[in-house]
Amino acid sequence: MVLIIKRFVKVYSDSDDVPKRYRNLRKNAHVKTFLKPYPNIPDILVAEYGLDWNDKIIVFHVKNIQRPGWQGYRTPFKKVYYGTVREFGDYLRGYLDGIRVRRK
Repeated sequence: MVLIIKRFVKVYSDSDDVPKRYRNLRKNAHVKTFLKPYPNIPDILVAEYGLDWNDKIIVFHVKNIQRPGWQGYRTPFKKVYYGTVREFGDYLRGYLDGIRVRRK
């Protein structure tokens, strides 16, 4: 399972002269791709990639398919989480606990 994490960045700065409806317009910027869902992903995002605990992120899930003739193919993106980095830690903990329960 591959997790692709992106953060929301403002399109226009506060000093730009834009119409009121476009002031909070945001786009997503790629932060990091994790090949496995590690429990300390939020800590890594804060320590190494400069995110704040209250920054908004969006997380996509894709699967790698490794077969002869399909080398490096990934399934289409599926959005699994949208919210802050702090809340993502809680979401990830619940997800990993669910995996452990299914394996027993």
